[in-house]
Amino acid sequence: MEAFSQKSLLPVLLLFHCLMSYGLANKDTTTSHLQSDQSSLLVFKSKIIDPHNMLKNNWTTATSVCSWVGVTCDKNSSVIELDISDMELAGSIPPEIDNLPLLVSLNMANNNFTGSIPPTIFNNMSRLEFIHLDGNNLSGEIPKEIGHLTILRILSMESQNLTGPIPREIGNMTSLEQLQLTNNSLTSKFRPFQLFTNWFNLFFDVIIALEQV
Repeated sequence: MEAFSQKSLLPVLLLFHCLMSYGLANKDTTTSHLQSDQSSLLVFKSKIIDPHNMLKNNWTTATSVCSWVGVTCDKNSSVIELDISDMELAGSIPPEIDNLPLLVSLNMANNNFTGSIPPTIFNNMSRLEFIHLDGNNLSGEIPKEIGHLTILRILSMESQNLTGPIPREIGNMTSLEQLQLTNNSLTSKFRPFQLFTNWFNLFFDVIIALEQV
């Protein structure tokens, strides 16, 4: 009877062990994401000009990154949205922003960011669906690496000092719903069918945007 009980308990003990191991591993992963996201944003903060101390007084290690102004996290405490629009932030965009691999929405609109758009920020953020960089003073060309964002739905870069051609790689964004590139000095014009293999399925706003550049 005792042997039977021990054999009966073995599967239960194994299941309990697996569940505990999974729980600890999941907790370690969540903690790792949280620490990585926090470090990336603190580096980002240190490299920009924050004239009203909106980030300086809020983005600190004294509180969770998920409670910081402009930051939204998912249920696993990973940063998925960053909205620092309309804060009069200035300086160049630090490339460290690309260390937020689970970011879905990036809104840096209506600030005073200058310089070129770091191409590396598009390498590690393949989950991005929304980018708002409009209303800054960014210059240079639109990096061709932006084509890595294949599920992007909204791309807004209007009212800048951007120059050069629209990269053909933008045609990889087959989910685009809004494309805003006006009020720049972009030199090339493409018909939708020259950029998108599925141009006939594009949203009307994207077609109009390409015609107006």
